[in-house]
Amino acid sequence: MTGKSGLMLAAAMVAALAQLQPARANDSMAGMALGGLQFIRSDDVAMVEQFLHITPDRVHVRYVFRNESDSTVDALVAFPLPALGYPDDFDYVWVPFEESANYVGFRTMIDGSEIEPNVDSRALLLGIDITERLRALDVSPVPFGYQAVEAIAALPAATRAALREDLLIDAHNQPLWRLETSFWRRQSFAPGVEVVVEHEYTPVRGGSASSPVGNMPPAEGGDWADHARERYCIERALEEAMYRRQRTGPDDLYLTFTTSEVGYVLMTGGNWRGPIGRFRLVVEAPHPEDFVFMCEDRATRVAPNRIEIDATDFWPWGDLDILFAHLSGEGIERDDW
Repeated sequence: MTGKSGLMLAAAMVAALAQLQPARANDSMAGMALGGLQFIRSDDVAMVEQFLHITPDRVHVRYVFRNESDSTVDALVAFPLPALGYPDDFDYVWVPFEESANYVGFRTMIDGSEIEPNVDSRALLLGIDITERLRALDVSPVPFGYQAVEAIAALPAATRAALREDLLIDAHNQPLWRLETSFWRRQSFAPGVEVVVEHEYTPVRGGSASSPVGNMPPAEGGDWADHARERYCIERALEEAMYRRQRTGPDDLYLTFTTSEVGYVLMTGGNWRGPIGRFRLVVEAPHPEDFVFMCEDRATRVAPNRIEIDATDFWPWGDLDILFAHLSGEGIERDDW
């Protein structure tokens, strides 16, 4: 489908499918409908291969696509980021490039040539799009950026009171909305031709200055530690190893674990024709003293700081929540911060 008629058809398909599947993840076929970018399923283009490498500071993904139909497929292709919203279990959220609409420094290469992707960002509160309201106030939609906080503080008291009454900000003038962002492009897939697409960006990180696990005996920690153990499938043996390492050395040696949390929207890897032919995932904390945890039954732990998946005919059944635990303190040299 091409031109105006193709876009109208895509929008119609979106309207029909919007009630059947969530609008999330990986590279996905997309249609532009009223209210922003939505995601649809492709019955023609297969994801032959996906290699995904995730660290606390870099996400790199490489896809190989192949159009298995007899006709050229012209489509919108989108890459959605995890929603960015108000933190409830972290001490901080770090936004790499908060002054930019491309706040993760997102890059796209197709068959080795870089292109400039389009950005679709919407600020949502309880499912209501408030993007235009923020724009009219000259407030950045990035909820954790200093620009948004400073712009809110500079508003008249009556305006802030109205925002607070409508639940857009809390009692401390902190944003309460969520930001949903997708990068998208138009792309043609010729029949039978393999296309290599690569994305690279710096992830938004949540985290804490003190890890919920590793800094105290595994039997301790309370609800915060129990929540982390369940959410990230933290193995008891590794938690014990973390605590032993944190306690290594003289009594006056200061060592502590901090954390970074990175999310990756994987689900729409299932919006292409069939399963992903070959899927390889590497999640690692580059520093040898660090640990990494995530819940995924098909994963193999290679080392305390590295987890891998290597699978064929892979269906992505869930998104990824990853916890990196970083050891720092006296005697620990780091060049990754």
